[in-house]
Amino acid sequence: MAIISPAKKIHMKYILSFLFLLIIFCSCKKSFTSVSDPSFDVFTDSTTYRVNQPIIFHFTGDAGTIGFFSGAPGSEYKYKNRTSIGGTPQMQFTSYRQFGATASVPDTTLKLMVSTDFKNTTDIETVQAATWSDISGRAIFSKGADNTASGTIDLSDFNKIDTPVFIAFKYHDFKSAVSQRTWTIKNILVQNKIADNSLVTIANSAVISWGILNVLNSAKLWTFSTAQIQMSGGAAATDDNEDWIISQPIYFNRISRDLGVSIRINPTAVLHDYSFAGYTVPGTYTVTFEAINANKWDNRKIVKELTITIN
Repeated sequence: MAIISPAKKIHMKYILSFLFLLIIFCSCKKSFTSVSDPSFDVFTDSTTYRVNQPIIFHFTGDAGTIGFFSGAPGSEYKYKNRTSIGGTPQMQFTSYRQFGATASVPDTTLKLMVSTDFKNTTDIETVQAATWSDISGRAIFSKGADNTASGTIDLSDFNKIDTPVFIAFKYHDFKSAVSQRTWTIKNILVQNKIADNSLVTIANSAVISWGILNVLNSAKLWTFSTAQIQMSGGAAATDDNEDWIISQPIYFNRISRDLGVSIRINPTAVLHDYSFAGYTVPGTYTVTFEAINANKWDNRKIVKELTITIN
């Protein structure tokens, strides 16, 4: 019979101890990391509601967190990971021309310009170095009436993936015996017309940031707010005036993810109902609830959807 040396006995003892600890660790790890699938379902009292009618969603089961996507634009579950979009970019705005000469000659004091290589620095050298396309002919401008609609302006020839587009209004008026023009631009809207002919908003007056460049006559400059941009010309005999207002970079193919809201505020209390204020526009909406159980090691979810018709 072979005799095991004391050194080998100690070595085997360590190996057995290690295997025992490994078994304990694995069994503990499994119990710590595992989470159960959410037990969750949802139903409503009806599938048809009126515009602005509150809707109460009833729940059975339970889940750690519950996310709600109404199905309205900007809150569709199928678009929660969408960050880019194809389509035909287009623009519209309203304008108001005031003061200045009343002659019937074409008015060239305001031009609509677009660039895809502007370096986003509003100094004269950088603006002059960029390639600007004058697309004024694609828009309808005011001849004295307030809120004159520009019509839909096709921007598809500037649509390049992940390429910034800059939209500018260039004002240029001259010294004369009458006052210079004042131009007010409102309701700016840049959208993508996608395959199903629906319109996805890319930018609008409320969110566009502007850069201002004075070329001639620093006494008169463009002003802007979340409601409008405006260039007020000078009185009679005011020196020649040229000014630009240039948008932030706009990416026609980029889009914000659709967002839901977390409706389970207290994680220790079971949520039985959720009251939604309702929809402001008639149509058919896919409502989605995402129920999740999670810890730092594991994540389990279940998705439930309902179709709601609004009349």
